[in-house]
Amino acid sequence: MTKETKGYITIGAGILAMIALISGIAGWSNYKIGRLEADVADAKRTAEASEHEAMRKESEAAGYRQKIAYLETQLGETKTSARKQDEKLEKLNSDSRRVRVDADRARGTRVVPADTRQLCEKLAELGHPCSE
Repeated sequence: MTKETKGYITIGAGILAMIALISGIAGWSNYKIGRLEADVADAKRTAEASEHEAMRKESEAAGYRQKIAYLETQLGETKTSARKQDEKLEKLNSDSRRVRVDADRARGTRVVPADTRQLCEKLAELGHPCSE
């Protein structure tokens, strides 16, 4: 073999080595790109699932907000009703105390025998004439 042939063989071997190296790098690159694309697809599926879950939770939260508003309205109505009942109870307590005082006072009065003429005179003084 001549030097020239050895040079061509060396250059050819170098070119083949370069082609093999480039093919290996391209293959590795394609593998990595494929793996990254798969990871991106997985991430998109996860994001879609998370978004769906977030929308469901937001809808659930809206329902709870409506329920809270309804219950607050009911609570306000209950407070108003309770306040009115408290006022009625206070009035009834006041009335019953007054009636007890009147009853106690009536028990404490002495009975004076009176005849019909005296009763008619008393009633006449009060503006209630009576007929004997």
